[in-house]
Amino acid sequence: MPSSHTATAFAFATAAAVQHPAAASLLVPVAAVAWSRLRTRRHFPTDVVAGAVLGVIAGGPIGVGLRAANAGETSVAEERSTR
Repeated sequence: MPSSHTATAFAFATAAAVQHPAAASLLVPVAAVAWSRLRTRRHFPTDVVAGAVLGVIAGGPIGVGLRAANAGETSVAEERSTR
């Protein structure tokens, strides 16, 4: 069974990185989550890899959707400067 901890961490990091490329640095703590599942012997390596793949598959479209939804929005600072 895929690691849900790993899947959730990778989904969040992928969505964040798609929306904000600077957030790609989140992969370091996400890799630590994956490693912890192996180190504590809670999952087999294939479980962790499957969780990572599922997380990326789920997080990618979510990040794209959020980026598209936010494309037309302006920030509060931009709104204040136009007044």
